[in-house]
Amino acid sequence: MVEQTKRDLNAWLTDKRVRDQFVVRFALQTQVHWADTVAGGALDYGGERETKRKLNWCEMHVVWSPLGTYLLTQHHRGAALWGGPNWEKVMRVPCEHVRRVQFSPNEEFLFTWNGGGALIDEYGTRAPNGRKAVTLWNIKKGARIKLKSFDYEPFPSDHVSDEWDIEDWNYYKWSSDDRYFARAAHADVEGGGGGAAAGSIGEDGMPVLPEANILRVYDTKTLKSNSIIAKGIRSCSWSPGCNDSGADGEVGNNIIAYWEPEMKAKSRHASVTLRQWPSKKLLRQQTLYNVSDCTIYWHNQGDFMCALVERHSASKKTFFTNLELFRIRDRDVPVETLEIRETVHGFAWEPNGVRFCVIHGSTTNTVSILSLIHISEPTRPRLI
Repeated sequence: MVEQTKRDLNAWLTDKRVRDQFVVRFALQTQVHWADTVAGGALDYGGERETKRKLNWCEMHVVWSPLGTYLLTQHHRGAALWGGPNWEKVMRVPCEHVRRVQFSPNEEFLFTWNGGGALIDEYGTRAPNGRKAVTLWNIKKGARIKLKSFDYEPFPSDHVSDEWDIEDWNYYKWSSDDRYFARAAHADVEGGGGGAAAGSIGEDGMPVLPEANILRVYDTKTLKSNSIIAKGIRSCSWSPGCNDSGADGEVGNNIIAYWEPEMKAKSRHASVTLRQWPSKKLLRQQTLYNVSDCTIYWHNQGDFMCALVERHSASKKTFFTNLELFRIRDRDVPVETLEIRETVHGFAWEPNGVRFCVIHGSTTNTVSILSLIHISEPTRPRLI
């Protein structure tokens, strides 16, 4: 295997006709084409080299890396990364029965999952083969050795399709600079023993999965983790913005947001929390009431964040939506609340701007575009 530093893995960016590329899978064939809006698609490589050697370029599925540097092919004995002007094999990732892969945003690392640790096995008990089922590889160094292996720890809020290409597999959440990756996890934080493997049996006779109760963050430089208690944590998300260094020399934009549901039995309200990493400094915590679900939407430069909160009345007969809008760059991270008394079907930030779009409605849908800078009322964004 030739060192990838000796390859021009970004040769496609210098195409004289400024074309992009796309990959097509059909039957047992895999083909990479140039996308040309004038002359139509043109075949760049279709596995001819492998065909001459009576090999199959790809046995199962394909995935592009986030920046388009690599094309990953899935095989029964692992995965392979291809690139360069001649589509040569850059490296092989040895992972038997690989089921899912996940690149870091800057393509420095790769996670693989061998499918171990299914929620429920054929006998109705929790499968025990999730030990060390998720593996971290360093792509920049050739993926020759495993950096670290992790147990596969599913939770009720996880949704993993049996189909490779139905949805992205984002088991870990990456910071935008590849420095940290995070995951909701379970730990015995109350000293009662048990733990994730102890489990219990529900009324239907099936094992009850443990509830996530900590946020665990790993540092890729040391591969060590730090955790904070987050009872019932459902999801987390890093700021995707530019990584400006702070006065203390740390990356100033590594901010992680997560939300915790309410637990009336323990008189605990729901909340959305933002913390700086690695200091764990609490930037803002917004308390929420009568929450059914919450989805976090970051502005692509990290200037703002929206927590789209699905709420219900005390009787749970009426449902509505709150948009909790966080101004990340302002002092103390102020929050503005916009209540929408109907179903919200979609939300999106304007790229590199200050506006956002909301699709809402019950019988007919309405598209509203609002600006977060100009405020017509003290606590409400202005409709434009």
